[in-house]
Order: sequence, then structure tokens, then C-alpha cells
Amino acid sequence: MADAIASDRRGMRAPFRHRDFRLLTAGLAISQTGDWLYNVALLVLVLRSTGSATWVAAAGVVRLLPYVLFGTLGGVVADRYPRKRVMIASDLLRSGVMLLLGLVDLMSGSAALAIALAGLCSTFSVAYAPAEAAGVQLIVEEED
Repeated sequence: MADAIASDRRGMRAPFRHRDFRLLTAGLAISQTGDWLYNVALLVLVLRSTGSATWVAAAGVVRLLPYVLFGTLGGVVADRYPRKRVMIASDLLRSGVMLLLGLVDLMSGSAALAIALAGLCSTFSVAYAPAEAAGVQLIVEEED
């Protein structure tokens, strides 16, 4: 039984032997941290500017809608183009939209504009997850 437990532990650590997997994991951690900070900031911005839970809900819906509408297209993009470039382009485009969102907040812009930018940001995110999942398979050997 001890051998089985040791084997499972090695199995979970095995992908981290690959430098590219470690870099991908670190980049993903940074990207996900930014995503969650953005999510909270967006909802606070909308609530602060409107005082309406309905507008906050609308922001949530608009943020998730591109995944429903374009999810399969994101997979096609991730398969057709180099995965690393898809991921980098997605993060760069999202960063630009988030900067615009920050400007909207600084200029006391409308909640509707902030929500529209959130939808655009999510649209740029659609291809990221499939590219990441496919990229892991290319980086890590099957036995790992």
C-alpha cells in the first residue's frame, strides 16, 4: 500500500519536471489572479456607479455570455493557430481592455460601457482555455 501512495505522489509531481509546464503553471497562476481581481473590480465598479443589483447581474451575464456563444469557436482557434501565441494574444488583448476599463472608472464612465468592455474582454478569453489544455498535452509526456 505504501508503494501505491508513493507512486501516486510521484505521479502528481511528474509534470513539474518539465520546465515549460512549470512556466505555464506560473503564468496561469498570475493570469488567474488578475482575472479574479478584474471580476471583483468590475462588479464593485458597476455596483458603485449604479447602486443596482440588476446591473451587477447584467455584468455577470454579459461576462459569461461569450463563452456560451463562442465557446466552440474558441476551440477551433486554439486548434488552428499556435497555442502559445493564442494564449499570449488573449492575455494581451484582455490586458488592453482592462486598461480601458480602468480609464472608464477613472473618468466616472457609464456602467453600460464597463459592461460592454467586460463582454469584449470575455470574448478575447474564449480561446485561452482550449489553447492551454491542448498546450499541456504537448508539453507533458503522456506517462507523466
